Amino acid sequence: MLGPFQVDVRTCRVLRDGIAVRLRNQAFHVLKVLAWNTGNYVDYEELLREAWDGRRVSRHTVASTVGAVRTALAECGNWIIYKPKLGYCLRIPRSEDLARTGWHVLNRCTPEGLDMAIQYFREMTRQEPSNVEGFYGMARCYFKMLACGIGAPRDVYRRLQYALNRAVAVGGWSAQIHTEMAWGLWLVEGNVEEAQTHLDISLKADPSRASPHMCQALIHASHKRLDAALESLNRARLADPLQASLSASEILVRLCRHEWQAAVEVGVEAVKIHPYLHFERTYYAQALEFAGDIQEALTQYRNASALAPAVRSVRALEARCLARNGQRDAALAILEELKQIRISAYVDAYYMALVMGALGRREEAFQELERAVDEHSTNLYMLHVDPKMDDLRADHMRFSAISANLSGRRGFDSAPAGIAVPKRPESGAMAKSSVQIRR
Repeated sequence: MLGPFQVDVRTCRVLRDGIAVRLRNQAFHVLKVLAWNTGNYVDYEELLREAWDGRRVSRHTVASTVGAVRTALAECGNWIIYKPKLGYCLRIPRSEDLARTGWHVLNRCTPEGLDMAIQYFREMTRQEPSNVEGFYGMARCYFKMLACGIGAPRDVYRRLQYALNRAVAVGGWSAQIHTEMAWGLWLVEGNVEEAQTHLDISLKADPSRASPHMCQALIHASHKRLDAALESLNRARLADPLQASLSASEILVRLCRHEWQAAVEVGVEAVKIHPYLHFERTYYAQALEFAGDIQEALTQYRNASALAPAVRSVRALEARCLARNGQRDAALAILEELKQIRISAYVDAYYMALVMGALGRREEAFQELERAVDEHSTNLYMLHVDPKMDDLRADHMRFSAISANLSGRRGFDSAPAGIAVPKRPESGAMAKSSVQIRR
């Protein structure tokens, strides 16, 4: 790896985000030599030996070839510097290394990976306080924590607000930041109106990104606009067919439509493309469970738990599946495990409610739902369409009370001293010049 580039020595190609960079053969060999000597100067004679196999060419030819490499690296071309008598040096900024590693470990979507990524991005901002990518990377980590139920939503959301605030202060509003604001406002604050405003701005500014279309799809789904949800997912797929969470979102929408087999088919392809992502397997397991393939569903729940043992929701879903299929003792054992974990760590009450409901402990299930509302669980957005809630939804009186309580939950506690909450855009347009961030 070379910052955002991958140098494939076997095929003599340079890739960026999976796309080949146009680079003629001789220029590739020069880049390869500079990459092997990253941080060190390579003089004219050494370049001739290593990149031209000892053939004599003019200094002008060498300079022109290095210039072609700089051009191919686009905005990273200035990583190649030249000093008379010393030669050429490829010097990758330290922050680029931090960014590359941060994005890599973030994509694991595990507590360990997200904690590690936060440290990398935080170090970026320490080294370069004006580097917007570091603050945006931290915001992405906190959003992933919210989406995966890692950490108490109130605490994580405050950190997300802070990171977004700093990103705006450093680089202005961007389409990406508007999207993250939309996710947070909707999932945690329950503020659909403001979330939609940010989403509309993001989609107008840059409709080629998958994330805002996925957010729009799930907002549609939560309001029972399931055809519109699928249309938004199709737009997301056109924008980025390999987006990691796209298949999980489609499975969820298919389940809300009671299209069990279609959900399974999406899941089969999802685990082929992203075999190491726990959330793809978790949603695939749910599709299998509703389709009646209980044994395979349990296998997938356990595979997902093995990939991300600290994501408690997966164990809760496994317990629910066991309880609903005659394995009550095994379900109770997992329930006790989750209760013990809850003493010292966050366990999403929404999933605890599902387990209690499957065990026939309805009173406790509704108590857990009340707790989920108090804790601002990020899963409550699907309360009215989630097929896993069908049994509890049948208790109209108590479910209506939960729904009313949820509808009254608007806004969020003010951030603690020292944390400024980002201002909302005033005019429906970018408040400052948009800064595009690599991921």
